[in-house]
Amino acid sequence: MPVTLTDEQVADFRQRMAEAETNRQIAEAAAKIWNSPERGDRAKALWKEEFPDADLGSYDVEARVKAELDRRDKVHADADKARREREQDESMAAQRKAIQERYSATDDAMTRLEKMMVEKNVGDYEIAAEHMFSREPRVSDGGNEYDPGFWNHQQREGFEEISRDPEGWGRREILKTLRQEERRNRGGWR
Repeated sequence: MPVTLTDEQVADFRQRMAEAETNRQIAEAAAKIWNSPERGDRAKALWKEEFPDADLGSYDVEARVKAELDRRDKVHADADKARREREQDESMAAQRKAIQERYSATDDAMTRLEKMMVEKNVGDYEIAAEHMFSREPRVSDGGNEYDPGFWNHQQREGFEEISRDPEGWGRREILKTLRQEERRNRGGWR
């Protein structure tokens, strides 16, 4: 027996058919995105955000593995960064100490040097020290480094003999040289 529908039932039926078609199109598009190698993981991540208790099988396993690998990578990267920073700090400390000893710089001079290094963006103590200490030479402490009035000849070996008789000393040196030359030439002039 044929079924007769009212106009309202036909309108309702057509609306449901249109909704079913729309749902089918949405399902096909969602399946494309869900199974896409480029966008599938993002779609699954959005699904997990909205439905955290949903079981997505291999995606959940992959997510846990990726999270663990990311954690390990971060731990290794942090350790490597800390090691590089420690080595750099030790190197800078050794450079600082060597420069301070080489230039006999005070702590105040080293502080001024480091301030200048920051201001002029110089990362090498050697270069900065050469620049700064050439422009600011160390003041002499008045020790025995240099005495402009005396050459201290009297402290040299043989000075007393030379000063007693300079002419005689000169003759003796000439004769000594001639005798050495004779010995070297084996008994005579050639």
